[in-house]
Amino acid sequence: MAIYALALAVPSLPSSDGEPTLPWKPGVGAGTPYARVGVGGRRRLLESCPENYRVNDALACVACATGSVNDAGDDSSVSETHCTCPVDFRVQSLECVACVGGSTRAAGDNPLVDGDTACECATDERVVDGACSACPAGTTNVAGDDPLGGNTECTTSAANSLSVEGRNISSGTFHSCALLTDGQVKCWGKNSQGQLGNGNTTSSEPTPVEVSGITTATSIALGGDHSCALLANGTMKCWGRNANGQLGDGTTTDRTAPVDVSGITTATSIALGRAHTCAVLTNGTIFCWGANSQRQLGDPTTYQDRSTPFQQVSGITNAVSIALGSDHSCALLTDGKAMCWGYNAEGQLGRGGIETQDEAPGEVSGITSATSIAVGSWHSCAVLTGGTLKCWGYNSQGQLGNGGGTPTYTTSPIDVSGITTATSIALGFSHSCALLTDGRMMCWGDNLYGGLGGGTVPHGEYSPVFASDIMDATGMSLGYEFTCATLSDGTVKCWGSNMMGALGIGDLSDCQCTNAFEVSGLILASPPPPSSSNTTNVTSSPSSNTTNATSPPSSNTTNVTSPPSSNTTNVPPPPPSPPPPSSNATAVPPSPPNPSPPPPPKSFVFLADYESSAGRVSSVLTALVVSLLSAL
Repeated sequence: MAIYALALAVPSLPSSDGEPTLPWKPGVGAGTPYARVGVGGRRRLLESCPENYRVNDALACVACATGSVNDAGDDSSVSETHCTCPVDFRVQSLECVACVGGSTRAAGDNPLVDGDTACECATDERVVDGACSACPAGTTNVAGDDPLGGNTECTTSAANSLSVEGRNISSGTFHSCALLTDGQVKCWGKNSQGQLGNGNTTSSEPTPVEVSGITTATSIALGGDHSCALLANGTMKCWGRNANGQLGDGTTTDRTAPVDVSGITTATSIALGRAHTCAVLTNGTIFCWGANSQRQLGDPTTYQDRSTPFQQVSGITNAVSIALGSDHSCALLTDGKAMCWGYNAEGQLGRGGIETQDEAPGEVSGITSATSIAVGSWHSCAVLTGGTLKCWGYNSQGQLGNGGGTPTYTTSPIDVSGITTATSIALGFSHSCALLTDGRMMCWGDNLYGGLGGGTVPHGEYSPVFASDIMDATGMSLGYEFTCATLSDGTVKCWGSNMMGALGIGDLSDCQCTNAFEVSGLILASPPPPSSSNTTNVTSSPSSNTTNATSPPSSNTTNVTSPPSSNTTNVPPPPPSPPPPSSNATAVPPSPPNPSPPPPPKSFVFLADYESSAGRVSSVLTALVVSLLSAL
């Protein structure tokens, strides 16, 4: 009978109030005032925490930390739960506090686990005095700035970051430099003032030489007889002629190797003129130094040369890029307008007059939608939204491209004839070229040595003509009577006058070279890494007419293309062929596996587990009783 009584003592689930309950177990729900008690002092099986409470590690309902939230319904008899910060709240000192200054943060931070977190400004926003503020037009910024972390700056956007001649190649009077994809720079041509930067002053170098100590350049620009590079950290280095302080190192000593420009740490765009230099900074201001005989540095109060960067150009705080000529300067602004200053005897400032020759910064007449600007010796041009061009200033050789030999100069912008798909423009001493969306180039103006790449030598062209050998240009630069272009395969070609080795073709003989010659031994791309053992290398020689890189840059894109390897294409092995289907078989897709039944709702999980356990206990005890009775 005692054994039979043991079998009857197995717990039963139903209670007199009709709801399943369990005997109270020490620790389960202990300490919570919210658990209800069942019949006979037994606690109910399911004990829910109210809204903004959580289950702690002692399985008790406790209030959420300050500012954090949680839905009602956590089961205090199962496991620990957590409260989280709502949308636009962050964690500070174990509490959730609201984001400030227009910053945002996704919901879900756990104030007891995650530690302090930060709210963030959105894409194209910067921090100004503890609040998120929209970037100026034409500039950009990645999301993530913390308004509590101090002021930040936007940078010139790819949509408006064209420098005067394209970032990967630039030309001075008789020399040129190219930017390699690994951040190094190589130069060729005239070197009497050390403008090639290789540590000496040999008269000329007809093939490219490496500039000493430059490994992180992101942009290059050349002037009359000096050169500069913008580095990845926003600083600048310059080399070459320095008679007017145009290198910015505080001296007037020529330099055969790069020297640091004093005080420039946040440059985004640089440009060089005949003997002066300017940089656009991240805050949209412009600093200039060097020759100032025509007030080309942008200070209307003095004609003094400067050997270090001078105070910001008067009245400009929203510059995108800058371009410099012999003695005048122009800036592209974030609103699509242009401002010019300095020498204006030929109308190159575009103001509608030449009453004074040395003028302070002022707007170019009628330019309101420029995407790129360029400046020659005494003329200026702009690419407009839509791909058309306007030019102004000196026109003695047809360098304004208006289709006729008159006027000899114009003080206001006029249309360039026949071009509607320009992406960028570059100007030389007295000729001009435009890069088109299809990778071709059109040039106009002085053609004495064939620098247009087309037309009739030695006669100038007053309307644009195609540079006949160029089909896939990605960048371009113009010097005195010569022109260079970077191509999609990473090579560089030049044509026109080879005076002082300006074409980089390995000799110093001058010519009227209307055909484009490849610069000797120069590939902008770094060598490809070694192929892995399971990669098949298929080698082919690139041709100048094969487009194997990206499309030509858009009108708002900096001309920096990472060209492919010049001779190697990595081809992965083909995938294995699938087995042929049986000729008599009908393909039948396999039946999907039977899905497992979903788990019961959370509120019944523990109850079901208890029922299963109770059933197993009953079965075991029953078997034990039967065994004992049989033994009797």
